[in-house]
Amino acid sequence: MGRNLKNLFFGILIFGSIGFGVNFLDANFSQSPRATTAQISPTHFRPTLKAEADKLEINAEAGIALFLDNNGETRVLFDKNAETPLPIASLTKLMGAVVIAENYSLDKTIEITGEAADKPGNGSGQLKTGDKFLMSDLFKVMLVESNNSAAMALSQIKGTDVFVGLMNQKANDLNLESMNFINPTGLDMLNTTAINQSSARDLAQLAAFILQNKTYIFEISLLKEFALRDINGALNHTAENTNALLEKIPLMVGGKTGETPKSGGCLLLVVQAPKSRGYLISVVLDSPDRFAEMEKIINWTRSSYQW
Repeated sequence: MGRNLKNLFFGILIFGSIGFGVNFLDANFSQSPRATTAQISPTHFRPTLKAEADKLEINAEAGIALFLDNNGETRVLFDKNAETPLPIASLTKLMGAVVIAENYSLDKTIEITGEAADKPGNGSGQLKTGDKFLMSDLFKVMLVESNNSAAMALSQIKGTDVFVGLMNQKANDLNLESMNFINPTGLDMLNTTAINQSSARDLAQLAAFILQNKTYIFEISLLKEFALRDINGALNHTAENTNALLEKIPLMVGGKTGETPKSGGCLLLVVQAPKSRGYLISVVLDSPDRFAEMEKIINWTRSSYQW
């Protein structure tokens, strides 16, 4: 794991320098590491909380800041109700992306069904019944603008019930015990109290898995926008990133937004730790101001610990 994570870290540095011209379809999202000559941090480095550090207070119902070092070891730097299962809205799509990456060949064409087109959060209603797209393009739209119609359409290839079953199986395989899914979008369901849920800690652990195994998911999440074209090359619409911190937080590695009436504001972000020591994975759930509180957590972890 150590060697892979080192290569991952170096790859992210290269990715940042060359922009987003990554061919995400190479070998069906091949995981080949990228070479570099940058230096790695000491083995098992642990940041130390400064004696003068103020206590961090947030209004979110739950939150966590998890440090992932360059050898794959983790340490919690901050938590509030981090073990409590809560609704997670479109943070759901991170697990959906993992299932898609592990089970699909994304160079194929997909047609939008009426059920998918009718989902709220459909790129201002731009995905219409009968439209045809490359699956890889819908994958990007699902992550960049959190498009629910794209998520539903992709789930229907396996059958939505089967797809959700694969999401739950993957959570089980990763020992994410608080995590449970009932749909592929994260939307609140009518006439039921059942809802997609997870603890902040398990979401952070899922992000750590993505960092170490499916880096391109986070690479896509950094795209400021993506021009979605149908299979004939006609522009459908330009998907704009839902992450308001995309250009405000230095050294961001990836993230995902989410918000519904039942879940409140949800946000997961991954940034590089100071001095390239590793990564800071932060999550807020049911926050009245998810972007401001996330920025507060990241700034606090960077300044309150000795790196």
